[in-house]
Amino acid sequence: MLRSMTGYGRAQYDNLNYKITVEMKTVNSRYLEINVRFPKKYSFLEKNFKEVVQKEIHRGRVEAWIGIEEMGRSGYNVKVDKELAMDYYKSLKELANFLDISPQISIYELSKLEGVVSLEEPEPDQEEIWKYVLIPLEEALEQLVEMRQKEGSNLKADLEKRNENVLYMIEEIEKKHPVVVESYEDKLFQRIKEI
Repeated sequence: MLRSMTGYGRAQYDNLNYKITVEMKTVNSRYLEINVRFPKKYSFLEKNFKEVVQKEIHRGRVEAWIGIEEMGRSGYNVKVDKELAMDYYKSLKELANFLDISPQISIYELSKLEGVVSLEEPEPDQEEIWKYVLIPLEEALEQLVEMRQKEGSNLKADLEKRNENVLYMIEEIEKKHPVVVESYEDKLFQRIKEI
């Protein structure tokens, strides 16, 4: 089956934890070239992604974008360094006593000090996220392949029609060939006679 080199596919998958969007397009290229953009923390998915695409597409330039949005939670864990907070507290209390001022320090003021409270992004579960990415990836890939096949069928029909036109013209030329050659010979002899 004739396939076009250009195609497009887009799919989305949502669950309680993630909203995943896969968008792909292909254009003409002599070899298979796969460029995929992920959010940085999910770059580990690139190898699996390329393996799935290579099973369906063998030539062309593939541009893909994967959007992964975490639903519900912020995706960050709050980390409190209690030992650092205690060291700050003791030092500030000593300073207050040294300066002979009130040592009242609120928890809010203490939490604002550098390193006391920090946000940590948890590592994603690679197998779980791949399982979810695979769902819209396969759907988008299917759409893209269907579009390439449909466009390929249209190209094939167009080429067949053009081929028929060329064959018809050749047939017409072959029919007129003897007459044209004879007419051309007559014209040449007429010119020669005139000269």
